[in-house]
Amino acid sequence: MDEQDLKTCTAFEGHHSIASGSLLVVVKKVKEIIGSDEQSPVLIFDDRTGEQIEIDFRGTLTNVRQRVELPAEKVNSAKASSNEDESIPRGPSSPKPGVVSREITLLPRQ
Repeated sequence: MDEQDLKTCTAFEGHHSIASGSLLVVVKKVKEIIGSDEQSPVLIFDDRTGEQIEIDFRGTLTNVRQRVELPAEKVNSAKASSNEDESIPRGPSSPKPGVVSREITLLPRQ
């Protein structure tokens, strides 16, 4: 199953719900509404988290769908590469929260 198929969202035009379901279904409906002359602000929200989803609606419906599907492929490839990198030892990084430095560095004016 594709991550985009599992993500459900709801779109609103002004104060009215206009579409609900998978992201691709909602994107199709919103693109149809944006193509009409009268238009109120359209917002899309993730049903699980409540976060607003930003979609670039420029171009044709095919262009929009490709842009929506492409980030899922990037996320999946990033997850695969991060699993491979876990075996590589890391160098020094910033301290954990709550760790107090024992060294004091003074600036020249002090």
